[in-house]
Amino acid sequence: MRATLWRPGLELFRDGVLRIRGRAPIERPDLAGCFDLIGFSYYAAIGVRGGEMTIHPPDAPVSPLGYGIWADGLGVVLDDLHAALPGVPLLVAEYGIGTADDELRARYLARGLELTHAAIARGIDVRGFFHWTAVDNYEWLHGYGVPFGLMDRDRNVRDSIEVLASRTSQ
Repeated sequence: MRATLWRPGLELFRDGVLRIRGRAPIERPDLAGCFDLIGFSYYAAIGVRGGEMTIHPPDAPVSPLGYGIWADGLGVVLDDLHAALPGVPLLVAEYGIGTADDELRARYLARGLELTHAAIARGIDVRGFFHWTAVDNYEWLHGYGVPFGLMDRDRNVRDSIEVLASRTSQ
């Protein structure tokens, strides 16, 4: 699946050639290295079984948005991007889960920060880490029904914000 979703964009950035299966390559040398860094959002890992997209790992708990809750996938993404684009700085642009269980949010956030710090310690250039959103807001399929911010819409701070506050200065 990564080959289908990631490879064309990463190769375009790295090599200046867009390769999409079943189509002739498009050379765009002006796009090689055109970004200062690569940013990505991580909410969940997705697998493919029998040609269908599925939750990965198969036994992962499922969030109200239908995502598999697997923080360790963030480490996989950081390692894979670093391997594909050595020397290119990375940015975790959004990281989080939609859930009413703030303890679960706190554990997920703590694990994501732990994985990011470990990646940095291994030499991966991670320039930033942003939580999915500070304040609950409208989600297209679920409206206001799924909380995923560090604060609710009335700006009441959830306990999970302390994880971010205490671990970002490490």
